[in-house]
Amino acid sequence: MKKSGKWKVQFLVMAFCVLGLVAVLVGSSYAIFSDVSDQGDYNTVTAGTLQLSYEDTQSLSLSNLYPVSDVEGMTGEGYTFTVRNIGTLPSDYKVMIQDDEAMIQADGCSDHLMPKANIKISVDGGTPFLLSSIEESNYMITTGNLQPGDSVTHVVKVWIDEASGNEILGTHFHGKVVVEGIQGEFVYRDESGANAPELVDGMIPVVYDEAQASWVKADTDGEWYNYQKQKWANAVTVTEKNRDTYRNAEAGIVISMDDINTMWVWIPRYEYMYTNLGEQYAGGTRTQPGEIKINFLSGTNKIPSDSVNYKVHPAFTFGDKELTGIWYAKFETTGTVSEACTNTSCDTSEVTIKPGLTSLRNQTVSSFFYMARSMQLNNSNTFGFSSDSGDVHMSKNSEWGAVAYLSQSKYGKYGNPNYEGVNKEIYQNKSNQFITGSSNETPSTSTTSTQVTYDTPDTGYGASTTATIYGVYDMSGGADEYVMGNYDNTIGSSGFSKMPESKYYDVYTTYNADTACNVGICYGHALSETSDWYADFENFLGSDIPWMIRGGSYYDDMNAGVFYFNYYNGDTYNSYSSRFTVAP
Repeated sequence: MKKSGKWKVQFLVMAFCVLGLVAVLVGSSYAIFSDVSDQGDYNTVTAGTLQLSYEDTQSLSLSNLYPVSDVEGMTGEGYTFTVRNIGTLPSDYKVMIQDDEAMIQADGCSDHLMPKANIKISVDGGTPFLLSSIEESNYMITTGNLQPGDSVTHVVKVWIDEASGNEILGTHFHGKVVVEGIQGEFVYRDESGANAPELVDGMIPVVYDEAQASWVKADTDGEWYNYQKQKWANAVTVTEKNRDTYRNAEAGIVISMDDINTMWVWIPRYEYMYTNLGEQYAGGTRTQPGEIKINFLSGTNKIPSDSVNYKVHPAFTFGDKELTGIWYAKFETTGTVSEACTNTSCDTSEVTIKPGLTSLRNQTVSSFFYMARSMQLNNSNTFGFSSDSGDVHMSKNSEWGAVAYLSQSKYGKYGNPNYEGVNKEIYQNKSNQFITGSSNETPSTSTTSTQVTYDTPDTGYGASTTATIYGVYDMSGGADEYVMGNYDNTIGSSGFSKMPESKYYDVYTTYNADTACNVGICYGHALSETSDWYADFENFLGSDIPWMIRGGSYYDDMNAGVFYFNYYNGDTYNSYSSRFTVAP
């Protein structure tokens, strides 16, 4: 919920009167002096439960300054200060440089103020700019956001532009830093750089309320997600009966699990470091691989930050469209269909994606494929999807890979500080009843009949890709999952009369995972790049067994895992399920 009201605090963090040129002659040196004072080392403002503190950590000296180049100005001494939120509410804040009127009057500088066009600023090592280039009444030099308990340190560097000349002779400048916190206009920003989720028709953003042990409607201006803390964005669709009620409700309303029919997790567009994968295990070992380096990308940027070491993950290219991210099913497909799906007119009104239910199995690849498409094209009223908002489809193998790699990054379970060593591996679903969201509580191979639910702190959370309730479940164990990964456009026993559009599946052209993509590595597909990680089982496709399965089953012991891959002919099997994706 947004809070009304606004407050401001001004901290005198630097004050200086810059004396102008003593003489200006060709080849002469400049002698510019300053008088520095500050208000102290620690200041706090309180407004209700919102508190922002400021701490000095270094003094700013402008002694003996003269016009210098940007290179010299950037390497000069800066002023360091820390802003900390010690309250209980989040806050946006902005930092401004303003004239210190009191100092100007006290020192008699009012008739000889230095033009702002002569003052250069850099904040936190950023591109230098003239103070005159920003709004005169504001002079805002940076903005930020602080969650309760968080802090940020800024470094401000100030110098006189090297283009300055006689116009600064005899002029002076007194300035101060002003920090303004805005509670009433708070809009949360995830600092990881992840693209904001793109909701498609029918989706409602949600967060988990631990006090109520329920999913509630998220405030999209609040902390809906925080990838730096393994809190991936979640959304749900609900039954038609109460859909309008939830759509029109205020944030915070409980969304009953009885009304939810599908649950989704946002996977933002990213690039990943590929040069230390394979047998290097990202700097780790076979049994404890290291961190896959991930950088989120802005918008649909296709250019990696370092083309030598990084690649943009292929899951974010869908046909001829570049995506800002994808929605991945939070659990294996659940519910029922009265008969196998053979086209996009299938009755999927009883299909769900939910925890604590038996996964839907015994379907051919084509039945799963048409099931997903029918959820949008035939039973749109059931889920709220529309034909022109996003594309609901069966998961491709590369899309599985995108989730797997993110789980092994600092934004996934690997980066969760609550889990160490072997516990960084995603816990297995060992439910012999194929109950979605189940957790074996440890990464052991035990086939214990006791399975904790997905919402059990620590032990249940450990079975998700984030080790929080906000991740994707059932990617290790549970049921084997068919994905749209195919050998050389071979139909096999999948039930297709012809292969679907090429954007809906990944094609592999050799029998070897090392050379399956254009006689080379299938980058991002969680095949040869992550082969044998965590000792997960691997077996690649061929002409008689052309369809890929992922994750392993509950009975696969330690062979199951997020990097497990195997094959089958595409026919029905009792332990085979599937998972769906939405391309916005």
